[in-house]
Amino acid sequence: MKHIIILVLIFGALISNGQDCPQGNIYFYSQEEINIFPDSFPQCHEIPGSIFINSANGTVTDLSPLEGITKINGGLRILNNPSLKSLTGLENLIEVEDYLSIIDNDSLLSLEGLDNLTFARKFVCDSNFMLQNIDNLTSLQYVSDTCRFRFLPELQNVNGLMNLDSVGGNLNFRYLPKLTDLTGLKNIKVIGHGLQLKQIGKIASLNGLQNLTSVGFALNIEKNPNLASINGLDNLRKISSTLRIINNNKLNSLDGLQSLTEIGKDINIFGNKNLKDLNALSNVADFNGEIIIRNNFSLTDINGIAMIPAENVKRLLLINNDSLNVCDIDLVCSMLEMPDSRISIFGNGSSCASKDTVSAQCGITGIADIKFKQLTIYPNPVRGTLYIENYNSEIPYKILDGFGRTLLSGHIDSKSQKTIDVSGLSGGIVFFKTSRFVYKIFLSN
Repeated sequence: MKHIIILVLIFGALISNGQDCPQGNIYFYSQEEINIFPDSFPQCHEIPGSIFINSANGTVTDLSPLEGITKINGGLRILNNPSLKSLTGLENLIEVEDYLSIIDNDSLLSLEGLDNLTFARKFVCDSNFMLQNIDNLTSLQYVSDTCRFRFLPELQNVNGLMNLDSVGGNLNFRYLPKLTDLTGLKNIKVIGHGLQLKQIGKIASLNGLQNLTSVGFALNIEKNPNLASINGLDNLRKISSTLRIINNNKLNSLDGLQSLTEIGKDINIFGNKNLKDLNALSNVADFNGEIIIRNNFSLTDINGIAMIPAENVKRLLLINNDSLNVCDIDLVCSMLEMPDSRISIFGNGSSCASKDTVSAQCGITGIADIKFKQLTIYPNPVRGTLYIENYNSEIPYKILDGFGRTLLSGHIDSKSQKTIDVSGLSGGIVFFKTSRFVYKIFLSN
């Protein structure tokens, strides 16, 4: 009763001063306070401050008295309203200039009422344990900061986000055990900061993210128990910071990341029990950070990281990958030859059990005294056949045109003929690239 009396006195004072809306923030702690709002402020449509709706006593059940509100210049926080089942009454709300937080509303079944919302700086929907759908968000087109859906055990899809085309900050999905797919994200092209997909119970792939081209910070794919593939990220070209793929027990490949060419910082891949190879990362050439590959018990092939420039790798860890027996790829051998490189190899298969074991396979002796040796590539200009000499380990290569497009790719090793047939390429300047060196070659007709 004390809250109601104070609110009535404030409303009355503001009306007497000719105010259309209360100045400053508005706090609703009971249904009675909501009910008297339209009578006290019949001309209030654009809220200058923020609105807080918080009724731990459970009295708030109906937001329809707020139907006149079209815009909130501050934020809207709907927090801890145990009897609220929908947001009906907010149908005329179009914009929230600050945060829109819907948290800990134990009876909330849907977001009905937000049907015409087009913009919020930040959108947070957390810990609404009965929320079954977000279908009423179809007008939402842009969130300039974080967009977050977490701890929603009954949510089955994200179809309500079908018209959301970009998120300026983080896009975060966590603990959604009944979510079956991500097709509602089909229009998202750019995520300004990070993308987190964690503990999403039923998704088997990332289909729905086909239009995503860049992630402005980290991509975190973690603890998704039924995720078998990353198909769906087919157009993702750039991750500005870290790629983290962690503890996805059914994931057997990274297929879906073939378009990825740039990872700005680190690669962390660990705890994926059925992951067999890293081949989808073979186009990543722009990289500067650490690579940690550990506890992937079925991993047998790491050639997908072979073309990453060794001088750009700050630290490389190959640890406890039980089935990994081939580590003498170009990247690893190059780092073992670098006196100051930080590289750790242990706990893998017997042929990849230690730095000394792999060094021997790379043909390295006296590691501290090794200096880089240039490959010998001739003739140059070349017509027909290119000859390669002066190496003693498997080396992946690419031949690129002047625009960076791959014309040829493959591997050369000491057991095979050291030649490459370039007769099918048009004349002109091309570039022969390994993880350590790039050579300019002229193709004559």
